[in-house]
Amino acid sequence: MLGAMEHFLHVAFKIIVFGLLAGSIYSLFGLGLTIIMGVGKVLNVCHGDLGILGAYVAFVAFVCFQLDPLLSLVLLMPFLALIGAGIQKFLINPAVSDPKHQTTVSVMITYGLALAISNGITIIASPSYRFLDLSYSYSGLEIMGTTINFPRLLVLIVTAVVAVCLFGLMKTKLGKSIQAASQDQMLACLIGINNRKITAITFAISSALAAVGGVLYILNNPLYPAVGLNLTVKGLTVMVLGGIGNVFGALAAGLILGLAESLTSFFIGDIYRNIVVYFVLIAVLLLRPSGIFRSLEG
Repeated sequence: MLGAMEHFLHVAFKIIVFGLLAGSIYSLFGLGLTIIMGVGKVLNVCHGDLGILGAYVAFVAFVCFQLDPLLSLVLLMPFLALIGAGIQKFLINPAVSDPKHQTTVSVMITYGLALAISNGITIIASPSYRFLDLSYSYSGLEIMGTTINFPRLLVLIVTAVVAVCLFGLMKTKLGKSIQAASQDQMLACLIGINNRKITAITFAISSALAAVGGVLYILNNPLYPAVGLNLTVKGLTVMVLGGIGNVFGALAAGLILGLAESLTSFFIGDIYRNIVVYFVLIAVLLLRPSGIFRSLEG
């Protein structure tokens, strides 16, 4: 009886740990999508591809210069932030004549960019799977009979640091402007907030988060051009599940999605883990479109 209980606790701990670790990455992609959708009504469907673009740059930097992928974030985050701000300022803003059409226009433009990034990477780097072989890839800690390698632990630590920084940002004047624009753009404009400028800044922050998510993803997963779409879908699921514009909701929803995948993988099979994402997305859209957590739009 005692042995059965220990086995159950071991399995439960393993499912929870690996679910939370995967969910941390989904939270990062969901965070980037939810803040830009909440502020500027921009649905960025190239979000995952931007993250994978950053991941490829980090991979090349590691192969050529032995630069640790996490250290490459020092350059990647501002680089992708500039790309994100440029997309909003030079591609989306000029194409929007009526703010009501912002979401539709952003989908069309960013979908084109997603195809361009994915196909461009495929042409330049080939569609082959690539793996990072870091010096600490096979080292880790054993907790309750489960070995957690250092790359997975780093995912959890970096996600926690990013979350703390983001919550700290929301306490600043810029953060309050972002929150004001999320809740009511017209009122924000009346009190002197430049909505287009705030949207561009938010797109920059969102793209920087994509860089972090992309780099953390390749620490434990194979890198290939088409994976960007998969990450975008998971980020969108997190955004819908957590509630549009809800930062805390996106963090929690990513962890919930990771746990759902981990449970599916253990009890049904690893090949079905991605299917649960679509079931969760459809169920939330049908049963609670505003998300499990209160949407800032509601």
